[in-house]
Amino acid sequence: MTTQPTQNPVPSELPRDLKFNAGKIDEFVTSLAFRYQDRLGGEHYTLEGLRDLAQQAIAQYGWIPIGTFQDGATISLPNQILLDNAGKESYRWDGRLPKEVASNSTPASAGGVGSGAWISVGSSALRDELASAGGDKLIGTSFGGTVYSDYAKSQYVKSGTFGAIATIPSARHAVFNTADFMWYVPAATSFPASVPSAPDSA
Repeated sequence: MTTQPTQNPVPSELPRDLKFNAGKIDEFVTSLAFRYQDRLGGEHYTLEGLRDLAQQAIAQYGWIPIGTFQDGATISLPNQILLDNAGKESYRWDGRLPKEVASNSTPASAGGVGSGAWISVGSSALRDELASAGGDKLIGTSFGGTVYSDYAKSQYVKSGTFGAIATIPSARHAVFNTADFMWYVPAATSFPASVPSAPDSA
């Protein structure tokens, strides 16, 4: 059962509060969440959250290319990166520094890829981030916000392509035309409505 702390002012030496705080120390050190909540309801960064903040700050200063995995190098700063000539991707080291990389290495052979090891900072990592849930929040618009904030979610349901589906159930269902890469909604007033082979062949 989770220990329920008091709302006593800081510092509190009640055993109940000390036990609760011991659990919070474990959460601060071990949790993969970026924040935790103290006994008075305040939010603070965990170690993982501080690491994420540091990585964001490093990224704002830019990456420092120092060589390739194939030539070998010594990584001494968290914003130094190595290019993998085989995959044409650059990686930063997410583990303890300094990191010695022997010549004729790859990210896999020099420590592996993932948290605590090599992290890609190249275009494929960016593509994966943009394609993931929330990627629309990373793309800016001419209106000063992001795709997520500046463009409302479509009221239409994407149903299929012309020539591939026979009917649609309502006026809210759109059909894709592969010839011009556009979505079309029906002009019909009764449903289900037949879908022609092309927008202009009805």
